Amino acid sequence: MIRIAKRALILLTIALAGCVVIDGRSWRESTSKEGPAGLSGRFTTKAAYVSKKGNLTLENNLALLMRVRDAQAADTVTMSFSESQGLTVRFEKNSTEILSKVYRPEDGLRVTEEGRIELLNIDGCDAALVQGIPSAGCLWTTITLFSNQSGDLIAVESNSSAMVFAILPVGVYIKRMAVFPRVGKDACDFMRPIYSC
Repeated sequence: MIRIAKRALILLTIALAGCVVIDGRSWRESTSKEGPAGLSGRFTTKAAYVSKKGNLTLENNLALLMRVRDAQAADTVTMSFSESQGLTVRFEKNSTEILSKVYRPEDGLRVTEEGRIELLNIDGCDAALVQGIPSAGCLWTTITLFSNQSGDLIAVESNSSAMVFAILPVGVYIKRMAVFPRVGKDACDFMRPIYSC
């Protein structure tokens, strides 16, 4: 219910005064038949594709995108998903684990009907003086992870914000994505039901 109220507030604010920036490719990428299990495997941490729109370029480093700054030196990530254990993410440098993190429902993990994993619902509100003018606003961010039909990891970052600047309501919605290729033997194993490797 709260999620619906937040979205309604953002839509109303954007309708009054706002900005919407969406990478159209984020709508076209489809989830693999394996659903969340398709995330199990090894991927690069450097994006092969990243949304670019002026100053709104998305991080091309998976660790930074997932807000795991201590793992930004990693060159690969190994993921595994199970209903009972959640999503385990192991960041590696030269095949040596440098940091591991587990996401569970109590940490904000949610599996959508399409088989995508949503993480990091970061809610934050603040009030401040901007050049002497009273302002207040809130930001909501969701990271959605899924494996596409090619077996690559897709990360979609959705940002919604609503604020009042003096007496003017302002809303912003940004949806960006990055593609992180599957690494090594996993890519062939993933595609074997469809193609011969």
